[in-house]
Parts: sequence; C-alpha cells; structure tokens
Amino acid sequence: MVSIDTYDACVDFPIFDAKSRSMKKALLSTAGGAIGRNSDNTVVVEALKDINLHLREGDRVGLVGHNGAGKSTLLRLLSGIYEPTRGSADIRGRVAPVFDLGVGMDPEISGYENIIIRGLFLGQTRKQMKDKMEEIADFSELGGYLDMPLRTYSTGMRVRLALGVVTSIEPEILLLDEGI
Repeated sequence: MVSIDTYDACVDFPIFDAKSRSMKKALLSTAGGAIGRNSDNTVVVEALKDINLHLREGDRVGLVGHNGAGKSTLLRLLSGIYEPTRGSADIRGRVAPVFDLGVGMDPEISGYENIIIRGLFLGQTRKQMKDKMEEIADFSELGGYLDMPLRTYSTGMRVRLALGVVTSIEPEILLLDEGI
C-alpha cells in the first residue's frame, strides 16, 4: 500500500562554522526555523519540528509558505534525502523527486542521452529507458531537439524533458519542488 506517514518528525541542522557559534549572530541571520543549542552546545537550526503527516494513495498535497518555512526540507525528508533527527518518517512506495533540473542531466549531451542518464539516476536500467524513449519523446514534444545538446534548450524545454522522464517511470509518489 502506498503511504506517507511522519510522526513528530524533526530535521535539525547543526551549524559548525566559527561565526555561527555566536548565538546573537545566529539569531540575527535566521530566515526560517528556530535556532537553539543542542546538548553539545552546538548551534542548531530546527528546520522542521514535530511534523505529523498521513497520506494515502490518491492524495494530493500542495505546500504553501514563505521562504525558509521548510517546504523543500519536508520534500527532501519525504524523498529520503534527509533522515529525521527525531521522530520518524515511513514512506511506502516508489518515490520520484523532481527538485533540481540539473541533477542527473548533462548540458553537453543530447536530449536522448540525457533521458538515459536521468533514468539511471532514478533507478532505471539503460534498457528500460530505451524502451520508454518514444513515450518520453511524445510527452516532451521536443522533436528534433532531442538530438541536440541540452544547453540549447530553454528552461521550459528542460522541464518538459525532466517531467517526461520522471512520469515515464510511473512513480507511486511524485514530489515536485518549486524549482521546476
């Protein structure tokens, strides 16, 4: 069963550079989460605190909030990039995160070659991606541009290619960040 469950999930980021050891400087420079000190007296930014989320197959959720509110951090927690510092996150299902168009793509190679590379990055085999090539080409509507280097693509073309790849692998959980 596809599901996302978090129980009192927290993500903390310790700050180790010398300037951050001043609590005053840390408090004045924060844009997002609460700042405090942990038991080792290290400055810590509480990016997410006590998140309880229970989603099931078919649910769709949009996150809205100001810069630094923790939206991207939550998506990275749900994708498995971050582990909770406290609490737990239980993600059941095939997750496909789309956070950064540059990840898993090379501007110097063709769209077709990037389909293979991005697919490998998402856990697919070369054969699986070759089998999906026509489907991705149809979805992206890039035509002859797929033979050209990615550096010649507009941002919109890159988005269509990235979405074509990620939707072709039929993820059970699709996580999209505003960067796309």
